[in-house]
Amino acid sequence: MDDSELIKTRKEKIEKIRALGWNPYAASFPKTHTIADVLQSEGKRVKTAGRLFSFREHGNIVFSDLHDETGKIQLFFKKDTLGAEAFKNLKLLDIGDIIGVEGEVGKTVAGEISIIPESYTLLTKSILPLPNKWYGLKDVEARFRQRYLDLLLNPGVRQRFNLRTKLISGVREYLDNLGFWEAETPVLQPLYGGANAKPFTTHLNALDQNMYLRIADELYLKRLIVGGYERVYEICKDFRNEGIDHTHFPEFTMIEWYEAYADYHRVMDVTEGLFKHLAKKLFGDTVLQVDDKKIDIGKKWPRIEMSAAMKEKLGIDVDDETRESLLEFAKKQLPDMQVLGGETRGQLIFNIFDHTIPKTLINPTFIIDYPEDISPLSKEHRSKPGWVERFEGYIGGKEICDGWSELTDPVIQRARFTADTNAERKDKEEAQHVDEDFLTAMAHGMPPLGGIGIGIDRLTMFFTNTWAIKEVVLFPTLKVEKPVRGDTSLTALKKPETFRIADDVIHTFPSISVGVAVIKNVSISKSNNSLEKEKEILLKEMEGLTTEQINAFSEIQSYRKLYKLMGVDWHSRRPSPEALLRRIALKKGLYSVNTCVDAYNLVVMKNRVSVGAFDLDNITFPTALRFAKSGEKILLLGDTEPTEYTEKELAYFDTEGGYNIDFNFRDAQRTAVQLTTKNLYINVDGTFDISPLKVEEVLREACDEIMKYCGGELDVFGVVVS
Repeated sequence: MDDSELIKTRKEKIEKIRALGWNPYAASFPKTHTIADVLQSEGKRVKTAGRLFSFREHGNIVFSDLHDETGKIQLFFKKDTLGAEAFKNLKLLDIGDIIGVEGEVGKTVAGEISIIPESYTLLTKSILPLPNKWYGLKDVEARFRQRYLDLLLNPGVRQRFNLRTKLISGVREYLDNLGFWEAETPVLQPLYGGANAKPFTTHLNALDQNMYLRIADELYLKRLIVGGYERVYEICKDFRNEGIDHTHFPEFTMIEWYEAYADYHRVMDVTEGLFKHLAKKLFGDTVLQVDDKKIDIGKKWPRIEMSAAMKEKLGIDVDDETRESLLEFAKKQLPDMQVLGGETRGQLIFNIFDHTIPKTLINPTFIIDYPEDISPLSKEHRSKPGWVERFEGYIGGKEICDGWSELTDPVIQRARFTADTNAERKDKEEAQHVDEDFLTAMAHGMPPLGGIGIGIDRLTMFFTNTWAIKEVVLFPTLKVEKPVRGDTSLTALKKPETFRIADDVIHTFPSISVGVAVIKNVSISKSNNSLEKEKEILLKEMEGLTTEQINAFSEIQSYRKLYKLMGVDWHSRRPSPEALLRRIALKKGLYSVNTCVDAYNLVVMKNRVSVGAFDLDNITFPTALRFAKSGEKILLLGDTEPTEYTEKELAYFDTEGGYNIDFNFRDAQRTAVQLTTKNLYINVDGTFDISPLKVEEVLREACDEIMKYCGGELDVFGVVVS
């Protein structure tokens, strides 16, 4: 039954429910116990409510799972307890409905704590069915667009956002205990400032003037310092009309705090204390997982001058370098570093630093003393002309905070604003502007002070070890989807220029379909304990698998048929699902390669459909599924001599040659996924009894499994059909 039939059936049930005198959308329910409470209430009578997630009928009994925000419990409906009429009307309920139940808590014969309902009440009838529970909500784009389903079906997601809430509470607790006052400053501002960023512009009709969404709350919090507050902070939304990547978003949450009579050393002390406070509050420990590393943030964090770090790691003394020599260094050593033109000497120093040093800073480290011309709001260094008292904190190779000794001289501040506004730069919109009102406030006298800004989203990424900003923002801004007409049961490839199936392949094998995906910014490790446990579970589930059973699988038969028609001996070069399953049947165990390969191999074995992942940065587009030509060769992973393709053999090629052999049987050395791989290109093979819809399903599951253990963001997803 497709979704349209399910919806029709549910709407018909609503009419039957109303005919019984039930209200399918109740006003309230006297819930006295959470499910967590119920699980501790064996032998007691309880009244609780939640959403139904399963139905299992066995004659005069029905089992169901009820979920609320605290957990899940089994419902054990019995005909003799409910009564014949109420038991019969259970058929009007569906997975996804919200119900209230009242009854005693007991154990089933299997020993599972359950509620034995004496009555139930329909509270909300769901019309749209939940996604298939076996796969959950695995389409990454759909997870972000329909976060409510993501929260329902993926418990780890809700745990992540619960931790974010606790984290914000912990920030407030820490600063409040230090005597800081929380403040609120305007979102709509007549002039933007406090950072180098491009603003969002709007128009305020009541005053008939253009306004800007704030890019930072710094200048208003400093006005409060002038006004007599000595310690202030704000947790607020900031808006910068700039690009989107895995750690940056146009709308984001910041914590900024400012302390009078403090300098950047004091701010570093407070910042270091905050991170240690949060680690202990959230996890009870200062040893944290960052990517695949265990890092102890509980020790004293070193403070290293930027110039000293560059001298040690790059061998250049920036104090002796000119703008021209820095440009030459960047050109020779950092060809990927973007140079817009018009950068100052200080901007070049920072850009070179930013492209080389941060990734080496694994243990907690403060980099201090920054070039003056990239820090227009920072205090000039008390002993190093041309530098300012600014710091950034790094852990695990990632920037986590940015702070300063604040500039308090209104004359120098005006000069810095003016210089930034007049600088010859292509990113003019990002320059600081002369804020006369702020300068007037400063001229009334601003005490010495230190300040800092930390992204709450980045803080959440750090403490959850989730390095994709969309995963820590409940409702991330996404491009509006245009309505799609016609059949939408299959996801078409979003970037058709990425991949094609050759015309002669389509003519020869009209059933061919290929799933194509790109996952960017992954972090692959040698192994993962949770992944190893998942392997163990799969091996246990497949105990007793025989080669005869493998031979009978329709998917294996489909690949064998294709190999035979290609003229390839499937005995010597078996399709990857068959090769993996035979290892289980012959009790040889599973390969361990890395977290990416091991993750998608689990999907291959479960579905018996071939999946291949390749190093995107070593693929040269466009790619194609085509027949090999006479004389074409491929150097396979682990070999020292190239293997010659069989003529008319089906394989994947890019502009440099083949990147696998025999429909994902083995990978080329040049495109194989390694621990250093950062971006992935994925293909899923379908033919004969392996339908395009099955290919899409496997592609979704493979992407989800890879991202579970390797992180990353889905950039391309779809299925190409002949």
